[in-house]
Amino acid sequence: MKVIQTKQILILFICVFGFLFTTKAQELVKEKFYSNSVQDSIDIKIWLPKNYDSQKSYPVIYEFVYDHTDYIAATLNHIYECPSTIVVHADFYPGTSYDNPALSAKGEKYYQFVKAELIPHIKKKYKTLHSTATGLSQGADYVNYILRTNPELFDAYMIFAIESPNYKPDFIAYTNKLKEKKDYFIAVANDVERRVKYAEELNTNLSENENLNVEKKEYKNADHSYGMLYGLVDGLLFIYRDFVSYRKMEKEESFSHYFFNVVDDIENKYGTPFYVGLIIQTFTQLTKESPKEDIQTVLDKLFQDEVNISELDLFNIGNILSSELNYHDLSATAFEESIKRGKTKKVGDRKMNLSNTYSWLANTNHKLKNNEGVLSTLEEGFENTQDEYLLSRFAQYANFYENEKDIKKAIKHLLFMLALPESENPDLNPKEPKQKVYLLLSQSFWKLKNIEESKKYLNKSLEIDPEYESALEFQKSIQ
Repeated sequence: MKVIQTKQILILFICVFGFLFTTKAQELVKEKFYSNSVQDSIDIKIWLPKNYDSQKSYPVIYEFVYDHTDYIAATLNHIYECPSTIVVHADFYPGTSYDNPALSAKGEKYYQFVKAELIPHIKKKYKTLHSTATGLSQGADYVNYILRTNPELFDAYMIFAIESPNYKPDFIAYTNKLKEKKDYFIAVANDVERRVKYAEELNTNLSENENLNVEKKEYKNADHSYGMLYGLVDGLLFIYRDFVSYRKMEKEESFSHYFFNVVDDIENKYGTPFYVGLIIQTFTQLTKESPKEDIQTVLDKLFQDEVNISELDLFNIGNILSSELNYHDLSATAFEESIKRGKTKKVGDRKMNLSNTYSWLANTNHKLKNNEGVLSTLEEGFENTQDEYLLSRFAQYANFYENEKDIKKAIKHLLFMLALPESENPDLNPKEPKQKVYLLLSQSFWKLKNIEESKKYLNKSLEIDPEYESALEFQKSIQ
C-alpha cells in the first residue's frame, strides 16, 4: 500500500502564508499579587497569546530573575511550529548565590511564593498545560536550582548563558530526583571560559540521565547578555518539537482512530493543535485504498468544529482529497464548508482567498461531471467576490460543454465584464485582461457559428496584444 505523494504541498503552504488574516494582538496583563510567603506584594506580568480564548488550554513559560517576556511572547507569536503560549514573569528577589548551592533565607520565601502561590495562581486563573522554566545568566542559575531541588515542578527547562558557581557542583543532584522525562535546553554564548566550561560539564553530565532530553547549542556571535536573543528560537523549537511532529499511522490503524488520537495527544500536552500542519501531515498519509466512510467520519467531526477549524484547513482537506485521492465527492463537501465559513468573514479576516476556493470547487464539480454545479459555483463565486476570473472560467467551461444556452450566458457575462468600471481595489477584485475577455468572446461566438462576431473580437484581442499566444493559436485553428 503506497502512501500518496504530496504534489500539492507547495500550494497548501502558499495558502498558509499567502492569505494570512488579521488577528487579535497579544495582551499584557499586569497584577500586584500579595504573597503570604513573603508578606509583601509582588508585581506579575502575564503575556496572553494573540487570539487568546479563555475556553482553551495553553502551555506556560515562566521566566525567572531578568524580564525578557515581551521578547519571548512576541517570538512565540511568529513561529507557527510553537503552540500559542502564556508567558509569565514575577518581579522578586531570587536569593541565589555563586558561593552556595542553597538560597538565602529571603530567597527561600520567594521560592515558596513561586511553588505555592505563583504557579497555582496561574493555573487557577488560566487553563494551563505544559510548563517551562527559563532564564538568562542569574536566571539560568535559578532555573538550575529548581532542577536540582524540585525537578518535577516543570516539564521543560531552558537556560541561556548560565553563570558558573564558585562551589563544586553536585551534578547527581540535578538528576537523581527525576521521575518523568524532562526537556533541557542549554544555550552557550561566546562567553568567558569558566562559563563555557561549566555549560559543557552540565551538558555532559545531564545527558547521561535517561529522564533528561538535553540539547546544547553554541552561539559564537552572542555575548553573555545576548544569549537569549540568539538562542530563544532554537530553545522553543526544541521544547515544543512534538507540537508539529506527528507519528505515522500504523499499518492496521483506521484513519479516524489515528487522526483523533493524534489530536488528543497534542491537546493533552499543548492545547489546540496547529491544524494546517496537522492536516497536511496526517491526510497525506491516506491512500487510494483508504475507506471513504472512515474519512467521512473525520470530516463530519471537523465540520462541527467552528472554533478551531478554519476555512483554510477545509480548503487544504478538499485539495488533498481531490488532487491526491480522486475522492471528488468528499472534496466538494470540504470546499463547500470552506466557502460557507469564508462568506461569514470580512475579507481581511479570511485565512483563505474565497475566489480560489470557488475555483477549486468548480474544478472538482467538473471532475464529478456536474456541469450545472460547475457553472452555478462560478456565478455564485463572482457574486460573493467580484473576481472577474470566475466569470472567465464560466466562459471557458461553457465553451467546453458546448451547451448553447450556457454559451449565450457566458457571452452575457463577458460583455458585462467589459462594461465594468475600473475596480476600486484591484487586489481584492482584479479585472481580467481585455485581450483575454475578447478572445473568450471570439471563442464563444465561434461555438454559436457566428463567424463575423467571432472574428471581430479575435481582432480586438490581437490589436491589444499582437503576440498573444492563445489568440494566435485560436486564429490558426479556425483558418
